[in-house]
Amino acid sequence: MFDLIFGLEEVEVAAIELLAWMKKEQSLRPSRLQGSLALSLSGPMGSGKTTLIRAMGKYLGCNPLPTSPTFSLVQHYMTSEGEQVVHADLFRLRDAREWLALDPEMLLAGVAWLWVEWPEKALNYMPEGMAQFELELGASNLNASNLPNQRRLRFVGWLS
Repeated sequence: MFDLIFGLEEVEVAAIELLAWMKKEQSLRPSRLQGSLALSLSGPMGSGKTTLIRAMGKYLGCNPLPTSPTFSLVQHYMTSEGEQVVHADLFRLRDAREWLALDPEMLLAGVAWLWVEWPEKALNYMPEGMAQFELELGASNLNASNLPNQRRLRFVGWLS
C-alpha cells in the first residue's frame, strides 16, 4: 500500500506523495466522507506529525501554514484553491467526550481535508473511511547512519 522512508530534508516530497496517494486511493473506494479526504497520523512525540502536516499545507498553498493546534485542538485553513482544511491535534484530550464536544460532524461539513494527530485519543469517533497512518522515528529497519533524521510513514488501514 503506502510505506515511505524519508529524512527531514525530504519531508516536502513525502507530503506530496502522501497527498497524491490519498486522492487516488479515496477516489477508488466508496466513502461516507462525502468528498472529504481524511487522514490520521499516529506516532510518538517528536516523530514529525506536525512537520509533515505543515509540508502538506505548504504544498496545498495554505496561508498561513499549519502549526500545532495542541492548545486549541483544531485549526482551520484554506488552500490556494479555496478548499477548507481542518487540522486537529488530540494530544491533550482527557477523553473522547472532549472530541465529541467539538461536534466532529460539523467540523467535516464542507471540508476538503481533515488531518488528525493523535487519533487514538478518540479513535471510536473518527469518521468512517479515514485513512490511518503511523509515523515512526528511527525504525529498526532504517539506515543506521541516518537514523536520527529518518522517518517511516506507513499506511495502517481504513477506519470502518
